[in-house]
Amino acid sequence: METATKTGMIVLLGETDVDRSKVNFEQVARRVAREIGFDSEEAGLDANTCSVILNIHGQDANIAQGVHKQKSEEEMGAGDQGLMFGYATDEWDTETLHPYSHVLANSLCEEMAIQRKNGSIPWLRPDCKSQVIVEYEQLPGGQVKPIRVYNILISTQHKKGVSNEEIRQTI
Repeated sequence: METATKTGMIVLLGETDVDRSKVNFEQVARRVAREIGFDSEEAGLDANTCSVILNIHGQDANIAQGVHKQKSEEEMGAGDQGLMFGYATDEWDTETLHPYSHVLANSLCEEMAIQRKNGSIPWLRPDCKSQVIVEYEQLPGGQVKPIRVYNILISTQHKKGVSNEEIRQTI
């Protein structure tokens, strides 16, 4: 299943083997949007009043069988789709196997979500993006070692009336 949002609407689309008579997809979408923080038009989406468009069909039986039948660990797969995020790397001292810049960018967004949810930065809204650019040194054998972070970009949604100076100081 896929989810897309735009001002005033949530769209759920895709295939599932879930019994639609047992799951109220609209109710789930509204609840999750509220939990994220989309609770008013000012936030960019009001989970209580937005349109919820459902385009959900049953999953092809062959795909369902291929995904759900008992398999060994080596045979496990994602069925007809998978979500790829980042890539594996052998950067120096990277426990996650993701690029260090990727790990830092995600950490920044996660921390902003924490600060928004606990009220420490009350003017933050849910939509946030970050980019971290890291300079590397190539080590013998081909590995790379981060030397410094030389650029950080953060773009975040915020309430109206917050000055750019306050945003810069706080972020």
